[in-house]
Amino acid sequence: MKAGICEKPEDYPYSSAREYLLGKAGITDKDMITNLMDHNSIKEYISRENDDQCLEFTETADTRYTDEKAINLIHAEFRSGIPVIEKNSKSAVNSSIRKLIRSGISIRQLSRLTGISKKIIELAIKQ
Repeated sequence: MKAGICEKPEDYPYSSAREYLLGKAGITDKDMITNLMDHNSIKEYISRENDDQCLEFTETADTRYTDEKAINLIHAEFRSGIPVIEKNSKSAVNSSIRKLIRSGISIRQLSRLTGISKKIIELAIKQ
């Protein structure tokens, strides 16, 4: 559903949700789950929104910024400018990196303008 492939979990042909929700026969051993939860609980659990991230599709801005605009965004995010990045906590920097990437700054551009290695930026995005 998150990936936009289908509207309901049971519509995706490679999910065990079809077996649980529609009673379709398949390869899933449903006994353990059906002994723990009734049909409505299973349906609610499968349909519940979550924040799981693995190989998630993330929408980013289609616009790429000029270096000048990107520097302005970086300064606004880190308040006191690029030299202060090192004084911030790792979690604060990682959070700011994710926010800047979502805004449309590319990984390479952010690395080039801040001096933060591309690898560190990629690791921050994955967290």
